[in-house]
Amino acid sequence: MVGNPEEHPPFATLISSDAPYAVLSKIPFPDATGLEQPLWDAELKGGPARPAGGRMLLTVPDEQGDKGKVVVINLKDPKNPVVEATYPTPHCGSGLALGPSQHLLVGCEGGKQLLILNAVDGQSDHHR
Repeated sequence: MVGNPEEHPPFATLISSDAPYAVLSKIPFPDATGLEQPLWDAELKGGPARPAGGRMLLTVPDEQGDKGKVVVINLKDPKNPVVEATYPTPHCGSGLALGPSQHLLVGCEGGKQLLILNAVDGQSDHHR
């Protein structure tokens, strides 16, 4: 997955990892003002809403800055990806990293503290 943040609207592109590296699908984000780097979490699974298989996560900023989000994408069928969950990240969304114990570390603009989310349910654990 790669982000196309400068397009209108921004979209994520899923590209096959097998030659000839065909574009498999695109996921548009009409309310976004850009996209940040995607993140693969092989351990993110479980629960009735999320069968096994890992998930791709993507930070999606927005025009106002208060409606940023992290989206959880199921790529079981890469030609028809499914956004399974959306985790609000108000005033944050400039970067994403996977921390220990299934914690997402979300960068925030303007010198704000790092936002720490539970990757399983999106609950905010705290700012650091």
